[in-house]
Amino acid sequence: GSVDLLFVDGARDYAHAKRDMIQYFPKLKESGILLGHDYTSQKIHQDVVRAANELFPNLKVLKNSRVYLVDRKTTSMVGAPAKPAAIRKPEVTRKEIRTERKYDVVIPYFHLQKITSECIQSIIKHSKNYRIIATADGSTPTEARVVAAALKPAEEFIHLVNPQNLGFPGNTNRGLRIIDAKYVAVINNDLTVRENWLEALEKEYLKRGG
Repeated sequence: GSVDLLFVDGARDYAHAKRDMIQYFPKLKESGILLGHDYTSQKIHQDVVRAANELFPNLKVLKNSRVYLVDRKTTSMVGAPAKPAAIRKPEVTRKEIRTERKYDVVIPYFHLQKITSECIQSIIKHSKNYRIIATADGSTPTEARVVAAALKPAEEFIHLVNPQNLGFPGNTNRGLRIIDAKYVAVINNDLTVRENWLEALEKEYLKRGG
């Protein structure tokens, strides 16, 4: 592998949590570190805990945190890595009126369609010269329809509905592959934005020599 530090998000069922660990751990260098999220005693996180414990019996849990650490130099993954399933193409809907735009806003989401819709509504209200690229990570048709309805009033949008769960990195990268604006923002779907937020980020970026 070629990766020094890898962060694997939690919030997965057992099958998807284990798949993410199996898929991404081999990408680490021999001296690489894997950090995993949502390693807690809460019932909602037990699938993550189970998958991590099965694959990495000697993992370390960072004190006073929800993060576990796996050092590839001293830890081997139990069991042979499964061959990843073939990645299918996403369903795509779009509304585009420009050949050029100033801002692309990428919003990866996994379930939580109501929160995602609120995020989209705040972007529509407080943004100009933008396109929203929303990427659904294995959402159900009903969940995707809720987000699709929220996207309709946007100046421009592309809605990618992945038929399988790719995990946060894979889902985000699907959106990043199609950006073409001058500036790009990737935001979590549980955020809401304020007036002129894109202009403020652009100004700060240029101030720092961007």
